[in-house]
Amino acid sequence: DQAQPAVEAVLQASLKRWKMVRIERTDGEARIVYAVRPKKGQNLESISNTLTNEAAPFVASVEVERWA
Repeated sequence: DQAQPAVEAVLQASLKRWKMVRIERTDGEARIVYAVRPKKGQNLESISNTLTNEAAPFVASVEVERWA
């Protein structure tokens, strides 16, 4: 539960727009899925790295998927 505020603080600072889509809970772990729109000049990979570094220790891993 501490991961969500940590992640959302990074998203607020790094993205043009974002929205939480869902939370999936399995085997004692939570996966929070967001739909995001980066600011001009930013890519999702750099935001992924920022999340991994700045939301630690609450975030164990970050996955980036491009939606068609």
